[in-house]
Amino acid sequence: METEDATEFITQWPPPIKRPRCHMDAAHEHEGVQLFEEKEMLSPEEVLLAECDSSLSVNPLLAKWWKLKDSSTCARAQIANLSSNPNTLLHYITRLPQAQRVLEHRYDFLHKEAIRFPRPSVYTALASCCQSLGRNREGAEHCQRALHLMHQDKEACCPKTQEVWSPEERGVGSPGDRDAHSQQEGVQGSKMEGYLWTSEVNEVKWLLHVLLRQADVEEKARSMQVNGCVPRGVVSAMPTPIKVERRCHEQLSCEEFFTKYACGHIPVIITGLVSHMTSAPWTLDHIKKVIGKKMAPLKRLVPSSVEWAKLEPAGVSTVQEFVESLDTVSDADMKYLFDYSLPLHCPDLMKELKLLPIYFADNLLQRTPPGTLYHDSWPSLFIAPKGLCSELHVDAFGSNFWMALFEGRKRWLLFPPEDLPCLYPIYTHSTDASFQVNLASPDLSLHPLLTLTHPWECVLQPGELLFVPSGCPHRVENVDKTLAISANYVDQSNIGEVLEELKINALMDDRSADLFEALQSMSLNKQ
Repeated sequence: METEDATEFITQWPPPIKRPRCHMDAAHEHEGVQLFEEKEMLSPEEVLLAECDSSLSVNPLLAKWWKLKDSSTCARAQIANLSSNPNTLLHYITRLPQAQRVLEHRYDFLHKEAIRFPRPSVYTALASCCQSLGRNREGAEHCQRALHLMHQDKEACCPKTQEVWSPEERGVGSPGDRDAHSQQEGVQGSKMEGYLWTSEVNEVKWLLHVLLRQADVEEKARSMQVNGCVPRGVVSAMPTPIKVERRCHEQLSCEEFFTKYACGHIPVIITGLVSHMTSAPWTLDHIKKVIGKKMAPLKRLVPSSVEWAKLEPAGVSTVQEFVESLDTVSDADMKYLFDYSLPLHCPDLMKELKLLPIYFADNLLQRTPPGTLYHDSWPSLFIAPKGLCSELHVDAFGSNFWMALFEGRKRWLLFPPEDLPCLYPIYTHSTDASFQVNLASPDLSLHPLLTLTHPWECVLQPGELLFVPSGCPHRVENVDKTLAISANYVDQSNIGEVLEELKINALMDDRSADLFEALQSMSLNKQ
């Protein structure tokens, strides 16, 4: 029941505004008092704490609390303009002063519950609460206590005499007639209990990884400040970026590329390749002609977002309509055709790709069984209007990345992986970081660690290809309207990072688990 309520509360944000007003006047305050008199003078926070159980995590709890708040306050009006994305709204609401007070009450309540009734669910809820209060190291300790208790209870939840369901069995009923079904009922029931136990353990392990990741980067950042690494006094600018090196493909061997750039985690622009990649010149007009009738999902930049690159879904459009809008779209309505898979959605366009750069030929994703995660995801299509950005982000699951630019220019700002703690990453609902720094106009008084970064910069020109190593945060601005394709890939230069990331993702996603097993097998065979 709680799961259903939580889903409704979170996915239906922002809640409807009953009376659109931007502040509480005296009459409204009196109205609020009358409302709570009906609940024995309890504040909304106390009502929430009295009615929720100790196993409820922070997100559904805050969603319920927000609905208890009067819907015509200024905060409610402001949040409607932020985003329609649940994760972004949760991030904003969590940081409201009154929400922090609710969480402090919740923390005290759960702490007492854990002493009286030490159960895994209580420690997990306590860890979730600590995450929202910024106590990540303590939250990780509560996760570890929950896991310890779960393993103590394993005998009751998952008897050793029974095996857990295989992936093929999940959700599949037992075959045969009623007698056969009756004979297997006890076995299947035990398998279900085992599967549920494993799922709960994996959820706690995943939360533990997120908490440790956030705690690690924050502790590294604090160490830099305490040890005097940050320059004293007024600093007016970030370090001057190093220009990304340009190399002609005719003078760049595969061995040098792999050793110097891929293994060295150094970006590089490769020239002279892109014009040879397609059987016909690729322009926006050509793309419109070949796949103009395709319906493609779009994204938009939301400055307050906690999603990857601050990009959130923005509906769908035919490719033709989108391309034709690029010259006339207003700044407020700019959208991005972003990472649109050619193999999956545009086979006719894919046929025109006659070669891919030899530097990326040893892509292990292409050697996995058909249907495996990411096997057919790339190359993908990118089309953007002038001025639109994808804000700071790191490509997922430790993958390397390349982009070939056919039309327009893109300005890139990149950082080495070791700069990550200086870029103020936050991990909320994902192991992929989002970043709250504004690199277009950095505030060094608010984010002084930016002065310790080691940025690279380039303006990618039509006909050039950029390689971005795994783990490198980067921001991209479209200087003109642009047309590009890109791909993420895995080879021996980044297989270690990829396996580490996929092992975490596999806790919550079966397809990531399958990919992890396939790549791990290849890695072991290679050794």
